[in-house]
Amino acid sequence: MIILGNKNRITNEDKKTITSKVGLIHYVDITHHTDEDIVQDIKRYIEEKKVEFLVLNLDKYLSTKLKSYLEELEYDGVEIMIYAEFAHKFLNEEYVNFNEKNLDVYRSIHHNELTQVLKRVFDFHFALLALLFLTPFIVIIAFFIKLKSPEGGVFFTQQRLGRNGRFFRVFKFRTMVPNAEKKLKIMLEENPEVKKEYLKYRKLKEDPRIIPGIGHFIRKTSLDELPQFMNVLLGSMSVVGPRPYIQDEFCNHDQRFVDVILSVRPGVTGFWQVGDRSEGTFNERVLSDIQYITEQTFIGDIKIIIKTVTSMLSSKGI
Repeated sequence: MIILGNKNRITNEDKKTITSKVGLIHYVDITHHTDEDIVQDIKRYIEEKKVEFLVLNLDKYLSTKLKSYLEELEYDGVEIMIYAEFAHKFLNEEYVNFNEKNLDVYRSIHHNELTQVLKRVFDFHFALLALLFLTPFIVIIAFFIKLKSPEGGVFFTQQRLGRNGRFFRVFKFRTMVPNAEKKLKIMLEENPEVKKEYLKYRKLKEDPRIIPGIGHFIRKTSLDELPQFMNVLLGSMSVVGPRPYIQDEFCNHDQRFVDVILSVRPGVTGFWQVGDRSEGTFNERVLSDIQYITEQTFIGDIKIIIKTVTSMLSSKGI
């Protein structure tokens, strides 16, 4: 295994522990390298050493460009870890916190390990059964999306923050026209009132980007969330949990809130979703997710699932 970065940031004790747990480590010093240099170093070692697992231990923050490249590598089968996250997994260090500058060991947030294992077992089997049962509906929804908006794909993916601050791609049915993000940016720049509404709620009541007919229907009933059961099977999400947040949504939030939310997997549905979501502000969503995490129980998850199904059947959405 190769660790790219500043060798001086790893203590001799850590080196011994790493070697005893995961085998021989090859350290490559790339201190003060630019993003382009780091990308070229990684490419070279992957080609020369056929790397499957790579740990980055950098002095600098991870830029958007570097994050994007690392995400592409992960989709190609190379497992990437930041050293702090690696330490958390292999050296039993504290919880890994995500912030705008880097991933770092910040504070310890403890969850009962047995409870989390049982939750994962339940999530996997529930998602598997849900996908088997819902396959006919998924096919029908896909057909109508393609019929109403043939120029775009059926599914929409977006980068979100998962457990321990790791990025993952969330799957959803596409409910908006192509280039929706570009249109939103232009719309917010041209309409101050619309921008104010979006910043407060992170959504728009009258959103012109939504595909007429089918888009409004599957959003109202929350059927657009069904593909997220694939995320549950892959282990990046739970059936019940906090909503999967976008990185930029946390820019102005107390880091303590971020720590708590990123200590668990995000959910397909959750405590806030089954409440009065249409009137709640973004800050109220965050507080609802904090409340769920600190009070979560298996029985509580079952109640949320039941409320979710009831809301969907009554076309109130989740």
